[in-house]
Order: sequence, then C-alpha cells, then structure tokens
Amino acid sequence: MTSQTPMKKMKKSMKPAKDGAKKAPLTRSQKILRGPLFWIIVAIIAVTVFGQITNAANRYTEIKTSQALAAISQSQVESAVLVDKSQKIRLILSSGNTIKGSTKVEASYVARQEPTLVDALTANPPAKGWSVDVPKQSFLTTFFFTFGPILIIGFLFFLMMSQAQGGNRVFSFGKSRAKLQNNDVPLNTFADVAGADEAIAELEEIKDFLADPGKYALLGAKIPKGVLLYGPPGTGKTLLARAVAGEAKVPFYSIS
Repeated sequence: MTSQTPMKKMKKSMKPAKDGAKKAPLTRSQKILRGPLFWIIVAIIAVTVFGQITNAANRYTEIKTSQALAAISQSQVESAVLVDKSQKIRLILSSGNTIKGSTKVEASYVARQEPTLVDALTANPPAKGWSVDVPKQSFLTTFFFTFGPILIIGFLFFLMMSQAQGGNRVFSFGKSRAKLQNNDVPLNTFADVAGADEAIAELEEIKDFLADPGKYALLGAKIPKGVLLYGPPGTGKTLLARAVAGEAKVPFYSIS
C-alpha cells in the first residue's frame, strides 16, 4: 500500500463457500415457464374463463319480442326491466312458466316498439313490478377500455424487447451483481497488507466469523451485515478484502 489513510468499517460483504455442484442451465421450456410473459397469458386466460362462467350463471335466454309481449299480456311475468341503452327487455317469469326452457329471458326491441312494451307492462304489471334501467359507465371502466389495450400491448412489447436484449432485466432490479471470480481461496493474508494495522485489528472478528460462523451461532451472536472499506484509490482496500477472505479460507466475490 502506498498510503496510510485509515479505513473505516461500514459495509463490505463476503460469503462463505457453498458446497455442491453448479446448477444445470435451464432449458428453453423452463425459461418460458419461469418468464413473466407466460404467467401474464395464464392470468388473462383465467380471467376470461372466470368471466365466461360468471356470465353463464346470469345469462338470459334470447327470445323474440312477440314472445315477450305475449308473456306480459298473459300475466306470466314476475318482474321486468327495460334496459334503455341496449334496447332490451329482461323478464323473470313467474313460477311454473318458461320460454325455451328458461325462466330468465330477454328480447331486443327497436325504438318504435318501446311505447308498445310500456303500454303492455302498464296494463299487465308484473307481480314484483317493472323498471327502466339506464346503464352508466364509470370513469374507471371508460379509462380501462380506452387505454387498457394500449397499456397491455406496450407492456408486452417492453417485456419482449427486454428479453431480446439479454433476459428479464426488468425483473432483476435490486438483485446482487456480485460475481465469484473463481472457486479458489485467495492466497493473500494480513501479512501482505502494510500500514493498515488499525483496520486489520477491526477486521479480525469478521475473519473469525467467516472462518467459523457456527461458534458465533451457538453463542447467539449476530454479525453485522457487512463492512465498508473506505479510503482513496490505491490505499489497498481490495487487497485488504482479499486478505480477509484468504485468512478465513473463503472465496472472494467481486462487484463493479
């Protein structure tokens, strides 16, 4: 070392070596199954199927307008709703009455037929009454249907571009970029570091923990998450870190 600038403990992590062979590389199908695009498609399919099942439970059987008028005139209707915007009349038939095997039916009508339907309902009011429904679309629904497809397409395009440029970089934010240079333990020791006696003394406990972490675990002691070697360039910070790894007989990780 060419400088004797003191080094302060703050944060520098080194991990003990892990036993076991390297993991086999993922196949293409495994990468697809683990990728976000696959799960987005699965979620879209699941929502679509759920929507179809929900709609099936509340579905009205389509009938002719003349059949709806006949049911109203014969007092076979329990309740009725005129849906103004979609120009449909929805009927729930009274007990024992069905049309096409269903008690929930609906019929479409044109604008000039609306007075006829209103007159029929007024002359033969259903047991539970009738009403006019004017559907109102919420702001969120309007926003979703207007900008939702654009946002989804843009997001999928962004994911595909990210994967084409070297994997799921979008979802790797915050992950450690530390790399193991090799599996060999550094040969450096504290004897190779000159002019940093105070820093070496403070790192003795770190070295001792890396060499024998089980001893500290039995005592219930907690080691700091790491230390930071601070000093101007050329003062031997990297050499000191390698010396700690060499003294503890553990691999050295590098990050840049």
